[in-house]
Amino acid sequence: MLTYSEIEELSVYHYQNFLDVSKGTILADIKKVRHQLATENIALSYERKRGFYLEGDEFRIRRFGKNWLARLLQQKSGTFALFCWLSQHQMSQYAKMRDGIQLAVQEAQLQLVPSRLDEISYFLAFSQKRLGKYKTVVWPENQLIQSLRAYPVSRRILSDLVGLGIGAFNTVVKQQWHHHRQGFVSGIQVILHCGNGVAHHAKCDQFV
Repeated sequence: MLTYSEIEELSVYHYQNFLDVSKGTILADIKKVRHQLATENIALSYERKRGFYLEGDEFRIRRFGKNWLARLLQQKSGTFALFCWLSQHQMSQYAKMRDGIQLAVQEAQLQLVPSRLDEISYFLAFSQKRLGKYKTVVWPENQLIQSLRAYPVSRRILSDLVGLGIGAFNTVVKQQWHHHRQGFVSGIQVILHCGNGVAHHAKCDQFV
């Protein structure tokens, strides 16, 4: 998730420092993560100037990131580590997103359970850099997506909180909808209904 966020350039040292584990543990975790990512045709690559980064189809990367984040939020240590990472970089953005999502949902008279609100807020906070930088495949169900009750709320959330235009918004929502049909509820309405040692007791490879 640290790599997924692209908040800063990351090296083995950065992973060691945040997770408070040895270099050998980090190298073993990187190998494990690369094997897991390969099943989705995603690569964890490294360049000296860029640090570690993810390569592959952006939809697959976001889906993998969302699923991994959901797993971490099921653990107290995982939730704490996610919170710590954001608090070191852009905690105000996370708080702004959470408050904005809550307000938009209330005004639209939609229901959103607290656990889903947390998941959406973390997902958007960790995806903020990616949303405006990488494009996803455009899906053909545009009219169906726009007919959903939560569509205007989702558009408002992404436009106001993430700073995306309508074109980028449509791309993001189409990306979410493809797996919504298969029981994959994430991101936005399609999301809506429609420091050291922080991860010591969680699986470190999930934070790489």
